[in-house]
Amino acid sequence: MSAHGYEVGTFVFDTNYLFKEMPEANVRGTSETLDQTISWLRENRQKPFLLFFHNWATHMPYDILHSERKDWLSAKQEVIGGIQADSASALETTREGYRKAVERQSEMLVASMLEELESLGLREDTAFAFLSDHGESWGERFSDKQEVQGVYHMHGAALYDEIVNVPLILSAPGLDPRVVTSQVRSVDLMPTLLELAGLPGRETDGESLLSVDGDRPAVIAGTDKGALTKLAVRLPPWKLILDVESGEEEAYNLELDPRELASCPTEAPPELREIVFRELESAERRELTEEEEATVAKRLADLGYL
Repeated sequence: MSAHGYEVGTFVFDTNYLFKEMPEANVRGTSETLDQTISWLRENRQKPFLLFFHNWATHMPYDILHSERKDWLSAKQEVIGGIQADSASALETTREGYRKAVERQSEMLVASMLEELESLGLREDTAFAFLSDHGESWGERFSDKQEVQGVYHMHGAALYDEIVNVPLILSAPGLDPRVVTSQVRSVDLMPTLLELAGLPGRETDGESLLSVDGDRPAVIAGTDKGALTKLAVRLPPWKLILDVESGEEEAYNLELDPRELASCPTEAPPELREIVFRELESAERRELTEEEEATVAKRLADLGYL
């Protein structure tokens, strides 16, 4: 975007880690609060800009600043301990914390951002996208709750809909309000923004959202410390999940079984299996070196996943 005259600014919860190897992201400050982001907006209001704001308000353990690392890690362990104890009261407390974090995200952070755009006279000329990179679970899929060892087991180890079905809200000049009921993907956002900005497209896995005609097949990868472990394709009403190592398959008719409780792989349309294996063949798969494994493990531990 900067090559086309756009000022680029990225604000993240951990400026010591995220996008460190992507100078083009131009990390300008923290997303723990809106202060630095709003200052940047005011400085660049006269220029075309791309602003990426990555906030962890709704990330487990919910509504605790990542910079307050001691409190963050302590709260995380408290949530994990409640799941391992299979405590109904602890689970209800965790869910209430999540609800409040979502409320703060939507009613304070997002609302304040939109109000600032309005006050700067930018609201009507700015494309605004709101989305998440994953959903959440609290150990419901584990018969042995002791297996829930960290954040990874809450939204990294499985590809069920509570993890992969996320919100996507888009507003932009010229777009009429509507609800898109067809399935779209997160990878569709970049080509959409490029088209809205009138910039040349580039080769991606996504398609612009400005013309949606039917459900788009979503391919979802699950990893463990950088290694591909699961691969799924979701094409309503069906979803197929493949365990890459064992070859075991799960399949669900989401209209009849929206909670994905009764797997029926023999009934899944062959088209889904063709998509999964085509993606598997094209995926870059290799074993990590010991040094790479150690680096990945350290990064995950720093982020609280291990």
